[in-house]
Amino acid sequence: MIEDLEMPAVRRSLTVGVDRQTAFTLFTDGFGMWWPPSHHVAPGDLDTVIIEPRANGRWYERLLNGGEANWGTVIAYEPPSRLLLGWQLNHEWQYDRKSERASTIEITFQAAAAELTRIDFEHRDLANHGRETQAIHDAVNGPEGWTFLLSHFTEFLGG
Repeated sequence: MIEDLEMPAVRRSLTVGVDRQTAFTLFTDGFGMWWPPSHHVAPGDLDTVIIEPRANGRWYERLLNGGEANWGTVIAYEPPSRLLLGWQLNHEWQYDRKSERASTIEITFQAAAAELTRIDFEHRDLANHGRETQAIHDAVNGPEGWTFLLSHFTEFLGG
């Protein structure tokens, strides 16, 4: 059965030329500043994307017209070292309220030098999406997926 399909995690690593606290803050509080406006789920023009800075917080987008669309939840918020998010978007980029069908995104920030931070990114538990597992894996691992999206963060930091 496809529901039993195990899908490997999607992993990316990058090194940025800022200290760990700055990298964490700009990744989380500044998410809407670097996230590409082409990648949002609700109809309308994107204003920003928000990660609420606390466990059990929301991860969502806000449109210019004031509308909002949920993407998931903040599972752990541990500045400046770790962010854990529940991804609750299905293969049609619609919010799924059932948290048991969420996959998990973990981002860790490790000091590599005084002004250098290694960021390890892992999108896992994709099999939780059931029949949608393959489609979601292919999308987040594809050319418009996490490599593309994280490159916007690197560019935002001047790299």
